[in-house]
Amino acid sequence: MERGLRFLLIIFKIATLYSPLKLFVPASALFFVLGCVNYAWTFMHDGRLTNGSTLMWSAAVIVFLIGLVSGQITVLTYRRDA
Repeated sequence: MERGLRFLLIIFKIATLYSPLKLFVPASALFFVLGCVNYAWTFMHDGRLTNGSTLMWSAAVIVFLIGLVSGQITVLTYRRDA
C-alpha cells in the first residue's frame, strides 16, 4: 500500500514539474462541469442559484490560474539563456 502511494506521489510530482497544465486543466474542467451540473439540478428543482455552484465555478477558475502560474514557473525554470 505504501509503495503504491509513494509511486503515485512521484508520478504527480513529475507531472507538475514538466507539464503542469495537463494536470490542472482537467481538474479545473471537472470543477466547472460539476458546478454546471449542480446549477442545472438546483435550478430545475428550486429555481435558484446556490452557493455550491458558485463555489465550484470559483474553484475551477482558481485551479486554472494556479495551473497557469505553475506553467510559467516551469517555463522559467527550464528556459535556456542564450
